[in-house]
Amino acid sequence: EVDGISVYDDFAHHPTAIETTLKGMAARIRAEGGSGRLIAVIEPRSNTMKMGVHQHELNLACQSADTVVWLRDEASAIDFSSLLADSAVPSYAFPSVDEITAYLEEICRSGDRVVIMSNGGFGGIHNKLLAALSHHPAHLF
Repeated sequence: EVDGISVYDDFAHHPTAIETTLKGMAARIRAEGGSGRLIAVIEPRSNTMKMGVHQHELNLACQSADTVVWLRDEASAIDFSSLLADSAVPSYAFPSVDEITAYLEEICRSGDRVVIMSNGGFGGIHNKLLAALSHHPAHLF
């Protein structure tokens, strides 16, 4: 946690795992009476996700989030244009961990919960985000 922004690291390899985590986190926020946003940051890393097998299930899995941020791997068969256009919540896709980190540093504010979801290291984004948030307190305003 940095300045009231909680950052979680979650193992997610399938839309069902993503949905379960986000629904549980949204319920926890409501139960605590929290006013912050739930921001899902997802690296579609498993073979089936990268092949686009779960393309239609991904948006459904993310409906409990307030915002979704995707790592857009050019080698992936996911149609990110459609994924973003069909999302029920604001969604964004970036080609690099550094761009995701910069975006999150800009938008995060105290009370937000950022759930980083992957079945791998996700380019060290967890620690990069914590470091970025601790060095730039502009997100508090």
